[in-house]
Amino acid sequence: KSNNQPPQPSATHREELLQLRREVAEYEVEFRSLKNQDITIRKLEAKIQSMEESQQALLDQEVEKLREQLQQTEGLKAAEALEREAAALRKCEMLAVQLQAERAAQQATQHQMEDQTASLSTVEAAWE
Repeated sequence: KSNNQPPQPSATHREELLQLRREVAEYEVEFRSLKNQDITIRKLEAKIQSMEESQQALLDQEVEKLREQLQQTEGLKAAEALEREAAALRKCEMLAVQLQAERAAQQATQHQMEDQTASLSTVEAAWE
């Protein structure tokens, strides 16, 4: 025989070689699976981040809407309070005018009574 041919592996070596190839194939499958899982995890993390940002944006919008409603409500309450204050002020002014009229009427009545008392005294003095 010539020595130009590579040596043939023994049956044990062939079996080891097949076993190693199977292990490499299993590792390649597992590696692809892990790589796919990593990609899936990254996609899910991005989706979670996007959802969190969307939720925050919705929350911010709702807070702003409630803030505007509160400002409107406070504005209405302030306007109502100012209207009540103005009505009370008008009532006070009206009562002050009425009080002045009553005092003037009382003074006029007082003067009439004094005049009548003086007239009565003059009549009584004339009869005596």
